Amino acid sequence: MNATLQCLKSVRELREALKTFREDPSSAGSSGGGPLAGLASPGAITTSMRNLFDDMERSDTVTPVLFLQRLHIAFPNFAQTGENGTYRQQDANECWSELLKMLQQKLQPSKGDSDQALKYSSFIDQWFGGSFDVQMSCTEAEDEPVSKSKENFLQLSCFISTEVKYMHSGIKLRLKEQLTKQSPTLGRDAVYTKTVSTKIC
Repeated sequence: MNATLQCLKSVRELREALKTFREDPSSAGSSGGGPLAGLASPGAITTSMRNLFDDMERSDTVTPVLFLQRLHIAFPNFAQTGENGTYRQQDANECWSELLKMLQQKLQPSKGDSDQALKYSSFIDQWFGGSFDVQMSCTEAEDEPVSKSKENFLQLSCFISTEVKYMHSGIKLRLKEQLTKQSPTLGRDAVYTKTVSTKIC
């Protein structure tokens, strides 16, 4: 959580968006699911992150107790403890993904460029997202037309192996992979090559 929050705080545009965020009172208490549900809502997490970042700007040493409590309520898997009662180590990437999903529901696109803002449904899509141009070709039926589509993403995957020495080469290796799916030409499952090219939004 510490690594994730410090990384998010380094994004100036996110800090500015959080400062202007105000939760709609009518939606804050309408989540249902018991007395703690409101503390685990996307609005509560977003508000808590805003307050935490404000505290971090005023002091070099901050104990994020309130944010941690709300994170544990929203995602109980992050609150798992070991035999000695201490919190178990969790995956930072999973924390990152869950927090972005929460912010994605609450932060509106930046209005600095109104034409650009209209293209996005949320601030997270605008500043953290991108899109893939995807081509799918059947390696067992060369005459089958190549299908083309677009996929949105909030993070790039990096292939890790003993031969990968640099992050850019690991990311590049993940842009082409093989998978098995139903082939309409062959009438059975076949091997396809999925090739993607990135377009950072």
